[in-house]
Amino acid sequence: HFNQSVLLRLPKGSDPARVARALAALESRHESLRLRFGIDADGQPWQKIASEVATPALAVHAFTGKDAAQRMHEEINRVQRSLLPESGPIWHAAMFRLDDGNRLLLTIHHWAVDGVSWRIILEDLTSAHAQAGNPQATIKLPEVSQSFHDWSLALRDAAPHFMAQVDYWQRQMSAEVGTLPKLAQASAAALHERLILDFTLPPDKTKALFGDCHGAYRTRSDELLLAAWVRALTTVQGHPSCRLVLESHGRDALSETIDVSRTVGWFTAIYPLVFTLEGGDWSGHIRQVKETLRAVPGHGIGYGLLRYLAQAPGLSGRTG
Repeated sequence: HFNQSVLLRLPKGSDPARVARALAALESRHESLRLRFGIDADGQPWQKIASEVATPALAVHAFTGKDAAQRMHEEINRVQRSLLPESGPIWHAAMFRLDDGNRLLLTIHHWAVDGVSWRIILEDLTSAHAQAGNPQATIKLPEVSQSFHDWSLALRDAAPHFMAQVDYWQRQMSAEVGTLPKLAQASAAALHERLILDFTLPPDKTKALFGDCHGAYRTRSDELLLAAWVRALTTVQGHPSCRLVLESHGRDALSETIDVSRTVGWFTAIYPLVFTLEGGDWSGHIRQVKETLRAVPGHGIGYGLLRYLAQAPGLSGRTG
């Protein structure tokens, strides 16, 4: 599955009917929770927003005893696999009654939600749940800023205005960069068979990364991490330049009339960026990565607009 999920602790004695009313209000307010998408008979992708609110039924499970946590996680995995992007629903909720209290699972296909969306969803769900205590009252949630549909139309209209960035993005695509050594069969390996490395920084290094390290060069944490990655990658490749595919939140204003600060959806902008390291000292490499990253126009949103909507020359092909 390709979902994002949260597991919330509910107040003791929470009423499932009250929770269900709050969830229905949430879907009614945010049209991205009614998205449908798939591939047509000609192999072309399609996307639409269902007009009717059809909130998935809230399943309630009671798990007790030593294996309660295991049984809950098995049910969570089942729920994660139950989404139906073409016909709906694109999200599900489940309530769990455990010995130490109640939990609420919310899982939403990533197509309909991003990191910023969760702040909006959780704020509105908290408000809706508080109001749902009165079954006779109408639940009122804050207005969305701009609809996901309107944002899509705004992207189409905005594309021609980004033509001044074509040369910049063409350079990112055409620059000579190093390549990683190829491993036999690596490109054909299924995603779940590929190697994933996880590590955790201890508290003292975490504190340094998010605070003490930035005084010298006025950097951000992501810039320091990226500098380390670029330095390692160029060393392995044996070439001073590398091309990475980066993401930004994609919610940058297209005009003064477009605001998606309270709109649920997936707005990520994905773009290629070439980093070139000169010299061998860490201080110079940190500066070079920081300056390259901060020089990206519009946080990268122009690349996708120019490639897919304006179909500007020189931007097709693999980005990484």
